[in-house]
Amino acid sequence: MKAVILAGGMGTRLQPLTSRLPKPMVPLLNKPVLEYVVEYLQQYGVTDILMALCWKSSVIEEHFGDGEEFGVKITYLKEKTPLGTAGCLQLGEHLLNEAFLVVSGDTISNFDLHAAIQSHKSSDCIGTVFGVCKSQTGEYGSMITHSSGRILNFMEKPYRTEVYSEYINAGMYIFEPDVFHYISSDEPQDICKDILPLLLERGIHMFKAKGYWSDIGSHSDYKAAQFDLLDGIVDLSPKCLLNTDSKNKICIGEGAVIEKGTVLEGPLLIGKGTIIEKGCKIGPYTAIGEGSHIAAGSRIEGSICWSHQKIHSCTHVIGSVLGSFCEIKAFSVLNNGSVLGENVVMEGENVVKEHVRVWPATRVAKGTHLEDTFSAKYFPEKEVFCSKGRIDFSMEEGGTIKAVKLAQAFSAACGKTGVIAASDGSALSALVTNLFTDSLRSFGCPIYLEEDPVPPSALRYGCYKFHRMGAYAFSAGQVCSILLFDGAGQVLPAEMEKSIESHYSKATLVSSKITGTKTRISGLAKEHDHSLRSEGIGEGSSSGPSYGLEMDSLSYRFYRDLMEESFIVKLEPADFSKGPALIFRLNEREQTLELKGAHGDLPITPSIISEIFNHRFKLSEVETPIQLLASLLKEIEEDSLHKEKLCLYSKAACQHVSCRSGHESRVLSRLISDEEFDRIRLSEGINIHHGEGNWTRIASLKNESVLSIITMDQRPEEALKTNEVYSKKIKHFQK
Repeated sequence: MKAVILAGGMGTRLQPLTSRLPKPMVPLLNKPVLEYVVEYLQQYGVTDILMALCWKSSVIEEHFGDGEEFGVKITYLKEKTPLGTAGCLQLGEHLLNEAFLVVSGDTISNFDLHAAIQSHKSSDCIGTVFGVCKSQTGEYGSMITHSSGRILNFMEKPYRTEVYSEYINAGMYIFEPDVFHYISSDEPQDICKDILPLLLERGIHMFKAKGYWSDIGSHSDYKAAQFDLLDGIVDLSPKCLLNTDSKNKICIGEGAVIEKGTVLEGPLLIGKGTIIEKGCKIGPYTAIGEGSHIAAGSRIEGSICWSHQKIHSCTHVIGSVLGSFCEIKAFSVLNNGSVLGENVVMEGENVVKEHVRVWPATRVAKGTHLEDTFSAKYFPEKEVFCSKGRIDFSMEEGGTIKAVKLAQAFSAACGKTGVIAASDGSALSALVTNLFTDSLRSFGCPIYLEEDPVPPSALRYGCYKFHRMGAYAFSAGQVCSILLFDGAGQVLPAEMEKSIESHYSKATLVSSKITGTKTRISGLAKEHDHSLRSEGIGEGSSSGPSYGLEMDSLSYRFYRDLMEESFIVKLEPADFSKGPALIFRLNEREQTLELKGAHGDLPITPSIISEIFNHRFKLSEVETPIQLLASLLKEIEEDSLHKEKLCLYSKAACQHVSCRSGHESRVLSRLISDEEFDRIRLSEGINIHHGEGNWTRIASLKNESVLSIITMDQRPEEALKTNEVYSKKIKHFQK
């Protein structure tokens, strides 16, 4: 079997380490990651390798040549422009006339390749995806499978509440040649996003891969993989090492000099030809590259130092990563998480704060302390968004700096698009709004600033009407939050969030020759009020009755109560031919709409509405909570049967079941496998159909280790019994 190694990535999340080096050539224990991949394939007899290259391709070609030195034959597929993980396969189509393997050039693993190939042959599918069991799957694409092993659906980097499986895509595949019928030669394509969804109907199989797997995607992942190798968790150690102390896991390369008085504490690796002077302490989980010189009295611990370092006396390097040919002069301190690119020179008595990045070939003056965002690109590893479209800023934890950085990342991801900005009117919200919008202007974005306090729904209406992106600020105590919306008034899609987070983490530079304009506007609230009346909410509306609500007072209460986070709409029985009152609670800040039920508050979402009305309900174009409510009221006005179905939903059984943190995806995965294939629909949770309009929905709750069970049944007493069945299953699957 032939293999294609995808080795064309730029590795932007690993910058500055990859500013001058292709990501697959980043060293692990002083050997490129890509070399581990080639050795892995060779071990299983896969010696005919096609290597897809793009960024800095010459570096890889010079290292591997024709592959003879590594016991393989390498054919290079060179992309003139990035073609994506699928597009680059087209370059080798004429060489791939039977089933072939696709592996990533920046991951290491020890999966049983023979077992994977046999599993693929037995499946009779067009493709097999290697799946790895991970308790936290949000950073990766997850796969939903049936008990047969067939893949039902893919979720590309899902939110926590959308994780239905503990298996993630490991970036390794086996494809039949027919896959090329699904790959376009005209544009870049991605295997995960573009090709796998097309193959679902043909049938895709998941191979449950067992063993070690690590994706070298971020600085923390890179360090973790290095530490795993040092610990011996996976046996991929370089063959050239002289293991001088197996008990303490201390490996010293040929020709290295360790002077007396040096303290070595494993696990650690010292490369060949390296000199460590007396009085040094080299602590655990350290790897020092070949040809380095560590001067007397220095301390290095938990760090990855590439080749040819020159560390002067009394220097401390703690939990850091140093690219090749760095020089750190005396009495300097590099703190945990700092990363230096190649050829950095620090003139001495320097301090580098936690998580600071220093770009290649930077010279830092003597006595300089690198601790702010802009001098050396400081960014913590935390996720930017705390929930869909929402970013929190704590004024006690550098929130003002974060607002400026967010603006920079937003501009890099979204371009110089116009932005409508508004707030709840508090002093803190106004401060953060001004910081964010003025920063956007400096990057060339025009700003439209609403002068009056408005609810989030009014801003979203403005985004929809004027096709502009939006930013809404509100505060509670010393924490201010910004909600970001797209040009249709929707919460930012996951793909755009990931793009912003990516640019935030690498502090992408954004330049502009002009400053964006700032236009002050007002009246969004009134325009939004008018639009609500036209949707059928309100007395005197041309398109619908008042539904028992006095619109004049509702308009006032609507805005006032939204500032207090929620308002209530109550539909009295007198407004309809029959049925009880329906009470809706709308929380615009949390972007939720709920219906008061007999057993607790029940969520109202587009997916649930689709289930209630058996997929016959036409949603409004803007599916914000208030627009969803408006659409519901219109439907009720036109068809009383819809109100009867909502009344039935209000009697649905509803309960919450505790689930151990990190186990939600495992439980949901087992619930899916336990059901019949054609009864399941995945949307905002697992929807299990029982026939005749009866269904159960099981979903994770945001920011809580709880699973929600809702069952709608024509016989409410049966709904309670069904809920209890699934409650017992959830508890059982956690054992």
